[in-house]
Amino acid sequence: MLWVFAFAGSIAAMAAVQPMLLRFVLPALLAILLAWALLSSLNSPARQLARLLQDRNFEEAFDLARRNQLLPTLREFLHGELPLPAPGLRRGLGEAFEELCALHGATHDTGNVYIDPALRQDFQTAADNAMDSFWDLARNLAVVAQQQAGFGEDHPKIRRIVKLVESLQFAATEARRELAELTLGASEPDWQQAREALAELNLRREALRQREPLSGFPH
Repeated sequence: MLWVFAFAGSIAAMAAVQPMLLRFVLPALLAILLAWALLSSLNSPARQLARLLQDRNFEEAFDLARRNQLLPTLREFLHGELPLPAPGLRRGLGEAFEELCALHGATHDTGNVYIDPALRQDFQTAADNAMDSFWDLARNLAVVAQQQAGFGEDHPKIRRIVKLVESLQFAATEARRELAELTLGASEPDWQQAREALAELNLRREALRQREPLSGFPH
């Protein structure tokens, strides 16, 4: 974007010695540049994400958000706009996603140079997979909410979903805590605890992925 201002500055300098350029060409050029900037902003990743969420294209929205570091936008959407079959799910989903975002950031933070690269990669993969499974659940809940009536908080499937989400959130919290403790003074038991936390996260993620289908939800 800086080149635009530099180019406009050079044109202005030329206009100082050529009044005709200042009168006709420069205003037209500035109008073109402003139109280009407006079109660019309208097609920004943030605007694209907003349109995808509005169209309920959750799969593409998630991919776009992760590629462009827009996960906080998804977090806000979960907290306020995602259609859900039971209102009581919203808080738990929002809190779980916040923890998954924190874990995602921690696994991609290269500031801690004492973590074994292979283990860091395992944590990154586990965090990404957990977020994938979580977002798949959120997407399916939205579909159910749009197609069927709401359900009470004591519905068996609602309770099971709540437990699955809580377990995943707890596992993500523990994984992030163990990862943070792998510093210069980490001992072998510390490394082992980190591996166990990683295994638990993978286990909880798999349980969420293998959940019973949401079709026939009222039963």
